[in-house]
Amino acid sequence: SDDEEDITKLLGESEDYNEAGWVNINNTSASETLNETFDNGVKCQKRTYDASIEQVIASGSISSQPNSDNKRRKYETKSNSIDVNVADESIAAGIINETGGPHSAIGSGVASECIATDSDSSDGEQIEIPSVSTRKKKLYTKDRIVDSIDSSLHQVNYNKFKPPTVLKNYSVVMEKAKNQTPAKMLSWTNKYNKQVDSKLRAENIIRPTPIVKDCATNATTALAAWELFFTAAMIRRIVQHTNKNIAIKIAALPEPSQDIYPPHIKATDEIEMRAFFGLLYARGLLSLNDVGCQYLFKDSIGPPLFAASMSCKRFSFLNANITFDDSSTRGERWTHDRFAAIRDLFEDFNKQCSTTLNPREFLSINETLYSCRTQVSFKQYNISKAAKYGLLFKTINSARFPYTYRTVVYSGKPTGAPNEYYIPGIMPIVQYLVEGLEKHADLKCRNITMDRLYTSIDLFQWLLNKNITAVGTLMSNKREIPQSVKSVEGRENNSYEVYWEVSTRELSLHSYVVSTKSGGKKNILVLASMPPLLGTTKDDGKNKPAVLKLYDLTKGCTDIVDQRIGSYSTNSKSPKWILTAFSYILDTTRVNAQTVYSLNKKVDPKKTCSFEFAWELANALALPCIQRRNKSSLKHNVMSKINLVVGYASNEIQMDANDEATERIKKRCAFCMKDFVGLANIKKRANLGKVINKCHGCSNFTCKKHMRIFCCECSEKNVK
Repeated sequence: SDDEEDITKLLGESEDYNEAGWVNINNTSASETLNETFDNGVKCQKRTYDASIEQVIASGSISSQPNSDNKRRKYETKSNSIDVNVADESIAAGIINETGGPHSAIGSGVASECIATDSDSSDGEQIEIPSVSTRKKKLYTKDRIVDSIDSSLHQVNYNKFKPPTVLKNYSVVMEKAKNQTPAKMLSWTNKYNKQVDSKLRAENIIRPTPIVKDCATNATTALAAWELFFTAAMIRRIVQHTNKNIAIKIAALPEPSQDIYPPHIKATDEIEMRAFFGLLYARGLLSLNDVGCQYLFKDSIGPPLFAASMSCKRFSFLNANITFDDSSTRGERWTHDRFAAIRDLFEDFNKQCSTTLNPREFLSINETLYSCRTQVSFKQYNISKAAKYGLLFKTINSARFPYTYRTVVYSGKPTGAPNEYYIPGIMPIVQYLVEGLEKHADLKCRNITMDRLYTSIDLFQWLLNKNITAVGTLMSNKREIPQSVKSVEGRENNSYEVYWEVSTRELSLHSYVVSTKSGGKKNILVLASMPPLLGTTKDDGKNKPAVLKLYDLTKGCTDIVDQRIGSYSTNSKSPKWILTAFSYILDTTRVNAQTVYSLNKKVDPKKTCSFEFAWELANALALPCIQRRNKSSLKHNVMSKINLVVGYASNEIQMDANDEATERIKKRCAFCMKDFVGLANIKKRANLGKVINKCHGCSNFTCKKHMRIFCCECSEKNVK
């Protein structure tokens, strides 16, 4: 670097200057000499003394050339002195002392004076080195020591915990005395019992289990992983209810023969429904959710996958008529459950998420606000979320990788008697998530991280009864926190205190005081039921508690899922909240499927490309529908896009002669249909005969009246 070149020139290629950038003093490394001389052993780095060297040399007090006779001089600070070679005297300005030497390598920002005297001279020649102000250096190291969940669990990565010298004991009233029942008290103490408080309990001994269950180990493709969460039975149910809704719409159309209906108004099947899902994924990947449907199918700007799968009118028709439940009984079910329109599909999706992966040792409970633009009574508002307004989903996720195990949706209080899906209160929601996941997976010896909205003493004790530990921040208005612990008066910045619950010592309360941007102090309270990680961080200069560091590293898994969902979401400007809920299911299915796919491929799920996986999934869902389309009745531009998607040569249209002969379609002449336009000619159009002849140029069906016969040579000349 430029600094190293300057120092090498100043020292005259001295042997006392090593490659690492440190200066040797009396054939001893600078770091060792300083450790012996000063109490705290402060190091002198080359960048620290560079500015001082330039100013001293400029003043002429010290020569930049090494002294040949290796004459010794003595540099004195206000409290200490060091013998150095004359060849190395230019670096004396960088040597510091905590009690007030020149500018520090760690950096006080203010440099003090340093006086050099000649040890061989009796008159004591003195050289004054000017003080130089340097930029303040940070106290923490460049590389983080605690940067992952695994590193946060090792006690050696933290400063050693020092038991308090002053013992404190507090008691709070949890429940007041009633009649003859005494008051329920909760006692806290900061007395540290090493044998009890640092012992690993049975709740934290995790037996090794495979992450991916046997039913999902063979999912090595994007489509196979997706089908683990969105099963064929779920698609079959959607097709059944959608066809029933389409039949109702067709019955409401005018009475004449069904043959007059446009080709896009018809029932659907599972293959076409899968293709519809694939187009929804593709639209989100290309960030075209807010673009009009007609532009997606345009020849000039539309992606080939859309026109190759189905027509624009067919896509809009399916999007308008897709149904997830029996609409005839929805009104009765809605009085007991406002989420009834998609409840069955949502619970099937929950079950599949719970039965695919085994939970790892760290889980997290948090909430997701999924953007919803329509007016619905149970839409929520949260200014801290990116969506601001939307449907509220509370989830339990893995802290190791982006995966959602179970979800609860807030749908408001029903007008009638609520069913099992209405969960009032905060603690019952956590209990519902845990108990629902326990039906399909073992949660013993797991730890759950949650924020201050869910954390409470009663919930943590309920989890301990199931051999599940928890870590979470606490609101300062909780009654179980002593008033003295809440107060920040007399507390220093970055100070840390720990209290244990007296009766069982299974719960620990951690208090950490930090300064805010406004200049005040904030008390961060953390409740933990796992054997606490004691000590503070030594790599950031903030002395952050180890348990708070673990909380920070495990709480954000829900945000990672939200980030992956939001990057390529299928959510659009739909006037129906049901489609918004369905988009959440599709997005979460994609994220979960990508995680399972990565684990089966032995790849870190956080390092896989979401776009590549989702694009492969969209093409795999749409391909069967594209391959089965009747190519004899399609236009030339549509066939070209099909060839691009399927992989045929772009200049050759693959036509299967056998399929064309066996699957001939009869339709009315397109030119005759144009002659009978309007409601008055409905019967005339219905009486028109169907033909099998089709123009090879425009792909329109033509009758003998509107057809001219050309030979091959004349047709080529005509085309030219």
